[in-house]
Amino acid sequence: MSSNIVIEASEPRLAGTAISVAAVVHACHEKTIGPGLAELGIPGLDRAAVEPVLVYCAERRCEADDAACPGCRLRTQRLGVQSFDAFVARYGQIDIAESAIRLLGQGTEKISAPSLEHLAKTWAGEEYWYWARRVIRKLRHGTRRADRSGGPGSGSAMRRLLFWSGRSWLTTSAWWRAPWPTSDSRTCG
Repeated sequence: MSSNIVIEASEPRLAGTAISVAAVVHACHEKTIGPGLAELGIPGLDRAAVEPVLVYCAERRCEADDAACPGCRLRTQRLGVQSFDAFVARYGQIDIAESAIRLLGQGTEKISAPSLEHLAKTWAGEEYWYWARRVIRKLRHGTRRADRSGGPGSGSAMRRLLFWSGRSWLTTSAWWRAPWPTSDSRTCG
C-alpha cells in the first residue's frame, strides 16, 4: 500500500483526509491536473505528490488491499452486482429527480439520481483505473492534441494528403515544415 493512501471502511483514501482516491482521479481527469488539484484544495497535493495516488489506482492496487472506491466499477463487481436489476434490488428506493419515477428495491437505503438515463449509464460505476492511466500519461508526457501544449513541436508534423488522379482520390503522408494550412492552399508553403 502507498504511504499516502490509507484504507478506511474498505475504501482507499488520502492519508489525513476523507477524500477517496477516486475523487482525486475524477477531479484530475475532468478538469485537468492543475485545476483538479486546486479544486480539491488538499495542502501538499501537487503534481509530484499526486502521481503515486494515480499509480495506485491505475495499477488497481486496491484489489490487493481488499478495498474499492465509491462509484468505481471494481466496487460494484466486488459487491456482486452484475445487472441493473440487481443494482436496484440493493436499495429500498431510488428517486429520479427529473420525473416522478420511483424505483423500489428490497434494501433499506434510499438514493436519488438526476435522470433515469443517467442512472442507466452510471449504475455499474466508472473505470477509474482507466481514467488514472490517462491522467498519468498527461502528467508524464503532456496533452497530445495539436491545439494544446504537448502536441507536435513547431518544427514539423506528419500530414495526410489527398490527390485527385483524374479518376479517383489517392492518399499519401508527408512531412511538412510549414504550418497547415498554408496561405495558399494549393502549395505546400
